[in-house]
Amino acid sequence: MNSKDALRLMVASYPGGREVLAVRLGITDELLRKELSGVPTHKMGADRAEQISDFCIEVKAENCYAYVNALNARCGRLLELPVVDMAGKQDIRSGMASMLKECSDAVVALTNALADDTISDNELREVRREVLELFSVTQHVLNGAESNNAASKRAHIRAA
Repeated sequence: MNSKDALRLMVASYPGGREVLAVRLGITDELLRKELSGVPTHKMGADRAEQISDFCIEVKAENCYAYVNALNARCGRLLELPVVDMAGKQDIRSGMASMLKECSDAVVALTNALADDTISDNELREVRREVLELFSVTQHVLNGAESNNAASKRAHIRAA
C-alpha cells in the first residue's frame, strides 16, 4: 500500500468519513476529494497528510496507522505500534484475514522478483515493502491476541 492509498483508507474509516474530516481540516469536502484522488492540479501536501493521520490516530479510527506504516515501509522500516484494544474475536479474525492477504502479496512480490533468478534493486524495494506491510499487520494481530489474553485474565480474576 502506498501513502495515497493509505490516506484514502484512513479517510474512509474516519467516523463521519471525508465530509467530517474536511470540516476538521478547514477545507471543503470537494477539495479534500480532489486531493485524495491524485489529480495533478490538486496535490496534497505533507502537512495536510500529517494532519489527517493525527486526526485518525486521535479518534483511534480503524487503519489509523496506515499512512505512518506506508511511509515507514518506503524507508524499509517497521513502526512499533502501540497496543490497541483489539480484544474482540471478530477484530482478531479480521486481522488474520488481512495477514493472509499481506502474506500473499509478499509471496507474489518475491515470486515475481525471482522470475529471472536475480532480484533487482527495484524488485528488492517492492519485496521489502510487501514484507514490512505483512509485519505491520502481524504485529497488529499479535497486539490483539495479547489484549484478548489480558482481558480474559482480568475477567477471570474479577469472577474469583
